[in-house]
Order: sequence, then structure tokens, then C-alpha cells
Amino acid sequence: MAEPKISIIIPAYNLESCIDHTLKSALTQTFPSLELVLVNDGSIDNTLQIAGEVLGESDMDYQILDQENQGVSQARNAGIRTARGEYLFFLDGDDYLEPDCLEKMYQALVEHHTQTVYTNYVKVTETGNRIEIPVVKLPEKSSAEYLIKLELSMAITFSFCQLLYPRRVLIEKDIFFNPELRYGEDTDFALRVLAHLDSVAYVPEELIYYVQRKTSSTRKTLLNRYDFINALEGIKNYYQKNGIREEVVDLIDHNRIPKSIMGNTNFLLDQGLSLKEVVGELEKRNLLFHLKDFQPTGSTDYRFLAKTRLFATSPLLYYHLRRLI
Repeated sequence: MAEPKISIIIPAYNLESCIDHTLKSALTQTFPSLELVLVNDGSIDNTLQIAGEVLGESDMDYQILDQENQGVSQARNAGIRTARGEYLFFLDGDDYLEPDCLEKMYQALVEHHTQTVYTNYVKVTETGNRIEIPVVKLPEKSSAEYLIKLELSMAITFSFCQLLYPRRVLIEKDIFFNPELRYGEDTDFALRVLAHLDSVAYVPEELIYYVQRKTSSTRKTLLNRYDFINALEGIKNYYQKNGIREEVVDLIDHNRIPKSIMGNTNFLLDQGLSLKEVVGELEKRNLLFHLKDFQPTGSTDYRFLAKTRLFATSPLLYYHLRRLI
């Protein structure tokens, strides 16, 4: 049997309400050379049973891995180790695809002779209503470094699921998801892989649907969003060890980390956490000094610069003015 060109890796944990829809969007892909690797991460509902029934009725090559609950990173890692495809595509168990998503991505990769390909995604509610339609404009072909710099300056929306990953590179460079990261493990993975690639094709269509579900997060869970800084620090260390140009590394300290801190700070305040709680967490984690390191990379960054300076100087004044600036 010929090796598939693309393996779709789907981690799933307690997703009985939506795994059927996700799997069917994968099984109805128009690209012919596919396999599907479902990793059931210790679900205690009917996820595994539903997945088995749906996949059992399909003609696509598939594998089902059933493991004890270890978290999404270990589930994806199990998929990487098992997959046979030349390229890997990661689809979360509650998201879904346009039928021609992988066909168009693979065609662009072949047409432009690149090592990976990037396409657009849309955030939707559980009922399919659009939350966000990102505006992304990229060349049909660019360098991987160019894409990295766009992500680190937050000039584009970026999710690890928007890429195809050459499996050979992951194995040769020993790149897997870091299970110790509570936030940002997906960004960490994508940016480490891109560091070893030369070129990226771009498909300027909305082919992936990211479902934003309502969750009842505790205050502690919300504050753990600042763990994303740990992922960025890890990427910085990885880039330094692998000789990535200093210009790129500097973007992590002087752009991506400050923007992540402020983005999560505003999110937490919007979720109803008090300014005292948020500032206390920033101080406990010694993160406030990063805001003073921010350096604009373009004209639109100067407004953000003003916000960071205001917050670093007077969080209370920023809190009262943040809706106006």
C-alpha cells in the first residue's frame, strides 16, 4: 500500500457532541491520498464509540489510538509517531474543514515548490456563526523566516493548524509538542518547525473553521494564560541554540512578549478579574518589565507603545482609559 501524502491527526477528549462533524469534514476531503489518525485521549464519554462508527463506514485509511488521558500535547505526539504521511495536518476534535482544504493546500505546496503551506481560518461559534474573519495578505510564496517575523510581530492571525508539516523534518529534528506547557504549546511547535524550513506557499482562502466554545474557567485557570510567556521564552532559547538570526530573536523580547502580556491582560480584565488581581499576578511572575522593552516594528505599533508605557507607569489610569485609547 502506498504511503499517504497527508496524515490528518485529530486528538479527542470528551467530544461526543461534535466529533462526528469533525471527522466527516476530514473524511469528505477531495484530496485522494490521505490517512486519518484519531487519538482518543482517555475520553470518558462516547467519543471513542462514535469515532469508531463514523470511521468504520469510511473508505479512508485510518488508525485509532486509545490512550489514558495525558493531555492534548501527548495525544498529538502519539499521532506524530504513528502517522505515515509525508505531511502532517493537525485538526482539533471540535473544528472542521472545507471539503477542498487539503487539496488546495497541497496543490499550492507543489505548484510553488515549497516545504510548507499556510491558509486562512475563521473563528465560529458552536452554531456556526462567524466571530472573526481575519484579514491576511501574503505573497503566494515567501520565506519561512518572513512568516515567523509576521507571527512574532503579530502582523497576521496565526494558528499552528494553518500549516502542513513535513514529517521528515519533525523526526530528524526531534520536534514534538511540549507537554509541560499549559498555554502556547501549539505556537511553540509551529515556530520551532518553521525555523528548519526555507519556503512557504499561501492559499488566500478561508478553509479551516476554528470553533470557539463557551467554557467556565476559574480565576486560576484564567491567570494561567500568562504561561504563554513561558512558551515564548522557550522559542527564544531554541532559536538562539539553532543560530536563528538575532533580528528574529529580538522580535520575541521586543514585540511578541509585550503584546502577549497586554493582550492577556485586557482579556482577563474583560473576563471580570480585578485590576488588583491582574497586576498582582504580573508582579508575582515578574512580567511588568517586559512592557518597557517594547519596540515598534511598524506605524501601527506606536499606539500600542503608548498603551504599554501608560500601563507600566500607572495601571490604574490605564484601566480607566483603556476603552478610549
